[in-house]
Amino acid sequence: MKRRIICLLLCVCISVMLAGCGGSGDATGKLMSYSLTDDPQSLDPQVASDYNSMLVIQNIYEGLLTKEEDGKLSEGVATSYDVSDDKMAYTFHLRSDAKWMHRYKNDPEDGTESYNTPVTAYDFQFAFRRLLNPNTNSPFAANFYCIKNAKAVHENGLSVDQLGVVAENDTTLTVYLEAPNAMFLELMTTTPAMPCNETFFNETKGRYGLDLEHTLSNGPFYMKEWSVEHYVRIRQNPVYQSALPTVASGANLTIRTSEEALEALNSDTIDIGILTAKEYSQLSSKDFVSKDFENTVWGLAFNTERPEWSNQDIRMAFMMSIDRNQYESYLPESTVNTNAVVPSSVKILDQSYRDLPESTIPNYYNVEQARQHLQNGLAQLNLSDINQKELIVPEEVETLVQQISQQWQSNLGVYFKITGLSDKEYQQALKTKNYDCALISVTNTGSSPEDILSQFLDGEQVQNSSPAFVQAMNRAESAVSVDDMISACQQAEQILLSDSVFLPLYFQKEYFVTRTGVDHLVFDSAGRLIQFKYATKQK
Repeated sequence: MKRRIICLLLCVCISVMLAGCGGSGDATGKLMSYSLTDDPQSLDPQVASDYNSMLVIQNIYEGLLTKEEDGKLSEGVATSYDVSDDKMAYTFHLRSDAKWMHRYKNDPEDGTESYNTPVTAYDFQFAFRRLLNPNTNSPFAANFYCIKNAKAVHENGLSVDQLGVVAENDTTLTVYLEAPNAMFLELMTTTPAMPCNETFFNETKGRYGLDLEHTLSNGPFYMKEWSVEHYVRIRQNPVYQSALPTVASGANLTIRTSEEALEALNSDTIDIGILTAKEYSQLSSKDFVSKDFENTVWGLAFNTERPEWSNQDIRMAFMMSIDRNQYESYLPESTVNTNAVVPSSVKILDQSYRDLPESTIPNYYNVEQARQHLQNGLAQLNLSDINQKELIVPEEVETLVQQISQQWQSNLGVYFKITGLSDKEYQQALKTKNYDCALISVTNTGSSPEDILSQFLDGEQVQNSSPAFVQAMNRAESAVSVDDMISACQQAEQILLSDSVFLPLYFQKEYFVTRTGVDHLVFDSAGRLIQFKYATKQK
């Protein structure tokens, strides 16, 4: 079965076209302004893992496909693709006019020579070989084990020539999979899947992506300036070709502390900000519109290295004796009560995972069953009771956790000492695991429910290695269809809750704020990444 499926989003196209004509034409060709938290550590897409690097890479590079604001896929360097009948091979057809941009060779203002090197299928083949080569030490290599021989190349020394990514010619790339994978196309939009020109890479002699001279671009923008510890300036790429034109002329990305970024927003110095709830409450400027999103889950994690907490019945007793309605009025500002793990910012294409009927979490509150679980666990450990245990929390949420502790004392007859700690003390206690139970946060870092759930396989504060959970996660990773992936993730989430190593309490909101009149930014709330390509600004 052959398919050619590329969604050019008419709604985006129409809005961009409208912004570029008639009375609203002055909204186009504007510079956007945003604050970075630090210097990009590396603009090497196969290596970069820090937020600032990935945000810049998302704007100066383009992969085979791109992802739009509503979650739908649209063309990138590939204008279309075919899928084999068994869904084990994807053949991408690349545009023939894609080119690389280099700051010192074809800058429209300062360039001294023409640089017309095309972006080809061989650039993607080389990029994937670099990504899976163990010498590259890419933090994202395991995410691409769905590609044929990827794991063997990365872990077992198989030659990169055997990787299932084949450039058939300059404009045709075929990717072979180990098994059908529902989220494969999503992977093609992420930063590690961006192309890499082998000749240029070798010429950098280890400096690839570390400074302006050794950075290429094939995306809607290129690196115009990079003043270390001060700012990054990206500008519209003059050799970039796309079905949808670049609208913004560029972006000024100034490095600021969170306090300085908030001050810049309040003084109307910058156009865009991503704020915590506390920072949002301090936003005094009225010239902004905001959109909240939930990307972090807070919950209680038991220290399973201690015998009593390694017992599932005992952990289950504590989860089933929490009535979430009783502590709701004590929740911190800008949080949402939850009994789920995956936050609502996680989307399946264009729909929140939490809105899917399949992802509904049952109410586990049942005091009688909780007491029975506690009795079973105590009997298994030959204990008469569990008391005088310590639960550590950040000091600002001590009152909330006291309400939960009171439920445990009333329902189970178990007393916990609640210790509120300063941030420094709290982080040290987490690091040394000097506690029985701790309130911890887990933040989503990817675009699917699998990304946050996988953090519980080998997390620093909470781990779940039960065979059932591992099996469900493996099934999610190798899912043939989106429905299969959703089913596997839902099962994994249910198992995680049943195992009760982590008891979710609330989702924490953050805020994406933009100056009034700034529109058409593509914002990925899961990774907090912003694409400026279509952005318009009225003033």
